[in-house]
Amino acid sequence: MKFKSKKEYNYEVEKQWRMSLSRYNNKELLNIFPEAKEVIRNKIIEHETLQASLTKEIKRHLTIIKNIDGDEFSKWFCREWVKANKVQKLLEIEKQTKKLKGILMFASNKTPKGWVTEDQIQQAIAVPIETLINQPLRRTSKSLVCLCPLHDEKTPSFHIYLETNSC
Repeated sequence: MKFKSKKEYNYEVEKQWRMSLSRYNNKELLNIFPEAKEVIRNKIIEHETLQASLTKEIKRHLTIIKNIDGDEFSKWFCREWVKANKVQKLLEIEKQTKKLKGILMFASNKTPKGWVTEDQIQQAIAVPIETLINQPLRRTSKSLVCLCPLHDEKTPSFHIYLETNSC
């Protein structure tokens, strides 16, 4: 491979080096660094305390806004300020807390409610997708075609690809 400049060469070498690095999922990282579980638990407690404090603060602000004498625009503006400054922060903390709880659940081989496990994915892949469709299928060169089961239509547009067991 020929490079136009030393910078291009360095960039390509670094790119190859990064691709050669080991990539670990959260469960593997927690097995390598088990002490991180305690750090995560403490961080969850910290986040939950902050969530409770922010929730209380938001309620207090909204009560004050509701009881002030002022025009509707001023009240609206104050509510929007609370949303932009306090509620956004609360939502971000809730998102981080959920992520940390998910990491701990995976580390303990538990799957969070509503999440799909790797075993379930493998079971789904093993079932030929065309067996799930209850309507006539027409073969094309690379797929099967039928009316879409997700919406009403007159012209078949739903393709089932047998090679990848996908649609």
